[in-house]
Amino acid sequence: MRQAWQTLYTASESAVNELHDDQKNATALRPPPPRESFDQTISSLRQLLGLEKKLGGELDPNDGPEPDVHVLGYSLGGFMAQSVFMSWPFLIGSCSTLLSGGALRELAPTAFADPEEWQTVLHSLRYELDDAMLRGRYQFESQRDGRIEQGQVSGIEFDLFLFLKSTFYEVFQQEYRGSFQTRLASFRRRMLFVVGGNDPIVRPQSVLDSGPPDGINMLTVGGMGHFLEGRSRDEEEEQQRSFWLPQIGELVDTLANEAAEKLRENRSENWLDADWSLPTRPPSESGPLNAAERMAVDGNGALPASLFQRCLDDLLIRASTRSGILFILRNEVPTVLLDDGAIQQLAAGLHHDDAGITDYIEGLRRRRDLILANPDRVSLILPWNARTITEQMDAHPGHPSQSEGAGGQIPKRIQPSDVWKRFSERCEQVVKESPYAVRVCDGRRGVGELSGLPELDTAALASAARKRLRVSDDESHPVTPSLPDCWVWMSRKFLDLKRDKKLTVEVGRKRLCEVVSQKYGDEDALSKRLQKDQLRIVTVSRSRYNPRFRGRLVVDPRVAKTLLLHISLCIAVSVPFDNYDLDRQTLRALSPL
Repeated sequence: MRQAWQTLYTASESAVNELHDDQKNATALRPPPPRESFDQTISSLRQLLGLEKKLGGELDPNDGPEPDVHVLGYSLGGFMAQSVFMSWPFLIGSCSTLLSGGALRELAPTAFADPEEWQTVLHSLRYELDDAMLRGRYQFESQRDGRIEQGQVSGIEFDLFLFLKSTFYEVFQQEYRGSFQTRLASFRRRMLFVVGGNDPIVRPQSVLDSGPPDGINMLTVGGMGHFLEGRSRDEEEEQQRSFWLPQIGELVDTLANEAAEKLRENRSENWLDADWSLPTRPPSESGPLNAAERMAVDGNGALPASLFQRCLDDLLIRASTRSGILFILRNEVPTVLLDDGAIQQLAAGLHHDDAGITDYIEGLRRRRDLILANPDRVSLILPWNARTITEQMDAHPGHPSQSEGAGGQIPKRIQPSDVWKRFSERCEQVVKESPYAVRVCDGRRGVGELSGLPELDTAALASAARKRLRVSDDESHPVTPSLPDCWVWMSRKFLDLKRDKKLTVEVGRKRLCEVVSQKYGDEDALSKRLQKDQLRIVTVSRSRYNPRFRGRLVVDPRVAKTLLLHISLCIAVSVPFDNYDLDRQTLRALSPL
């Protein structure tokens, strides 16, 4: 601990010295405290945690139960308590704040600053951080073989720096409420907010507004102000203090005990083992969407995380029961077919709590098994630049463009090149069983009269696309489609396929190109198919780490008409996995299988 602090101090000292080169009168760095203060603090902490004889900090069952850790904060310390709790929720049992909460910008510290002064400080804080980054005060220092996760920023491990920066923006500053509300919804059973009804600095309404729509655990003490160490304003506040403060203390204690028990149960079910694997659980089954889940879908089809995953389950179950076929079109390597290490990393970027991460991983594994078990009924369409996306565009960015936060929340133990290698090997195994289960779409060549492998007559589709785009219907305006991000399931009736004809993804691919141009240019006909549940399209949001919106169930026939044409073009021009060289991004052969 002392060494880690010394690393931070050295980095700060270097940054301040560089700042003084431009600003001679800038505040100097204070000298470090005496070493004895560290020794005493660490010794006290070890004694409190029962680690006097465990120099390595390891506990075993014979030592008794692990110590419970809780955080409490008053006023500005409450923001710090929330930040600590939400940074290490797997360690901290509970978080209780007194006269604290809400967005930092909504505080009104009238007792020691004018509101405009306070807003100026908050406004300048973000720009100060940005300026420090632009001037290079947060320098990245690479270690060992140059791998980015081996480096440090200002004395802090790279991954930890990104994580703490995310926590500062999302929890401490709360510049936008979406991510903070998601965090509160995940952890509110272990959190308590106590506010004063007569507090001019932290208003109860601002604390409520910062929470999720279905609320937080909040106790409002009427008539109580903010500064508890001073004299009460009147007799009412004095009486409220004398009665409620002891009650609050007992409530905090009760919550801490209950939350610690919940955390122990949660860790026993969701904690990763020494090999970073999830605990062994009995296999879970997931059926089709039930009536309650159908009713829960938003009127415009918007899907939060839980409903989105259930909609995908529903599509796969339809395909696995030999009811129709399913095409998965993605502009990246689908999460569902990644290896376990990559899945865990992505799961931790989407969910804050361990239970959410575990459930998401188990859902992906279940869907992966269904895809691999039905290669003749499920076809994955990959983009021609899938390898570039995996190894470069999605390779450990500090702020993924698809994310509302800082992305993954656990140390990155995997390399993008390894992820791609394992994914390619899995695709090779799948296509050995069914050559059309994985295809590649390279729309750069355009849609001609004959497209894809095996070749299909796509003249009518191309003509419909030009009409939709309002361009001249001639070869001078080639149609070059790019993949939409969606899952599309279609029944035998939608494809207008005779009963004696065996339905596979390749048969469906050929038939789709015919019926879209012949039958479904009419919105009324398409609307009937949607209403009769013979076609189901689920779009996938590029905001991959936003649990409040993961995608949309297409319910509007006008949207479905355009999207279905787009889907058909991409499926038509696609080629089997073995016919495309994803490393060189070119066709291997121009002849069908």
